[in-house]
Amino acid sequence: MDHGLEYRHQSMYPHHNRIRILHLRPRSTGEAILCELVTEELHPRMERYSALSWKWGDRTRMAVIYIEGKIFEVRHNLFADLQQLRHPALTVRLWVDAICINQDDDSEKSVQIPLMPKIYGLAHSVCVWLGEAANDSHLAMVFLGRVANLDMGANVDRLLFSSHHAHEVLSLLKLLKRGCFGRRWVVQEIAVARSAIIYCGEDFTSWDSLVTAVGLFKKATQEGGAIQRMLSKHVASSSPSYNVETSQLCLLFALSIVLPLSSAARTTRVSGPRATPLEHLVSSLYSFQATRLHDTLYALLGLAADIKPAPPLPQGGQLRRGDSPELSLRRVGNTILDMPIMVVDYSLYPLEVFVRFITHTIDSSESLDIICRPWAHDHGFSADGATRDRVSFLVDALGTADRVPANPTWGHGAV
Repeated sequence: MDHGLEYRHQSMYPHHNRIRILHLRPRSTGEAILCELVTEELHPRMERYSALSWKWGDRTRMAVIYIEGKIFEVRHNLFADLQQLRHPALTVRLWVDAICINQDDDSEKSVQIPLMPKIYGLAHSVCVWLGEAANDSHLAMVFLGRVANLDMGANVDRLLFSSHHAHEVLSLLKLLKRGCFGRRWVVQEIAVARSAIIYCGEDFTSWDSLVTAVGLFKKATQEGGAIQRMLSKHVASSSPSYNVETSQLCLLFALSIVLPLSSAARTTRVSGPRATPLEHLVSSLYSFQATRLHDTLYALLGLAADIKPAPPLPQGGQLRRGDSPELSLRRVGNTILDMPIMVVDYSLYPLEVFVRFITHTIDSSESLDIICRPWAHDHGFSADGATRDRVSFLVDALGTADRVPANPTWGHGAV
């Protein structure tokens, strides 16, 4: 490849409230995906755009799009989504993290990540991309649409969990196993969304229809196990390789993933975007995965009631007079409250980030409970982009103990 023809992001420094919007050209332009990136101020009156929620997928499968006539490589999963989201005749405005943030620049990421609650919250809609059609996904999406239009006063068990709908239920369970539902970032992306639309292949439906379906599944499971009986009787008999126990585990997985998301969304819409302490979010949403170890915390900061995400100061930058290195001022009604801030900095060792979280949690809760709770995952990507498990990054950090402060501070005063 001629590297002179590769698209390179232009720096947005020193603007800390600007984002890039992807202009996705219509299908009428041909098979190739043609785009432009436009830098805009992030504010409520900006032109409508949609924000994408998706799982990055296999990094070994790449495809090419064209930004301002230059080559830009994206994951195959994203390429398929962009093909689907293209309008026949109009330009579509999108915010896509993998394209709109320079992923090779940790400094830029540290500035853009704290803006993500606002980016998803101001979007006209959040597009949840589940991937290409497979494993009866079309059947599942049609089923979701039908569930959303059910008369809730009717006999739901008879309408949904009879032999006529066994394969539809099974197809939905398969859909819910897709990894995008287990992403830690999706919690924030859905919780702050004005509205969300689920896409799978050429099918789409509202997020609310999924929440409705899972709620009915939970009710049927708690009240006599209607789903399990139906699947045992009608699917297992026609499919000798079908394992009823597997379907039950799949159902439990679906409930454990989707219901916290809908709960987070409800809490946010009622109480505002910061309704729950970070300790509770991190502990209760442990099953949601993060590729980078830092994102165990960073992905949930935008929803936390007791701490605020903030970018690090630029090199040579200084605090304004009266600013505190450890506290940020937050207005609630007519009251101004002091709130700790957590600097989003991907150049830090994950252990440094974790120590600061634990220190903050113990100080604010006056309890050591967080030490006994499972909340940090076993492996992920470290500051250098390499795969690490908890033991190896701990050894790395201890080997450079001068980088881990004995008494970590918060805010811009942190190491």
